[in-house]
Amino acid sequence: MAGTCQNASVSWTSRSLPTTCFAAYHRYGGDKDVRVYEFNDHEGGEASHQREQLTWLRGVLGG
Repeated sequence: MAGTCQNASVSWTSRSLPTTCFAAYHRYGGDKDVRVYEFNDHEGGEASHQREQLTWLRGVLGG
């Protein structure tokens, strides 16, 4: 997947996701970014993170 990038979110209170998300994040070789939402459950950052993703994607696409 060279030449690709990743933007993810993770919540500390999710029962299953934090270790899986960080394992994938550290293994991924491309440009990457992760946002941690301390107090959300499995849903991560929801609408707040969607705004972050759009801002991040504009930067990736050069817009």
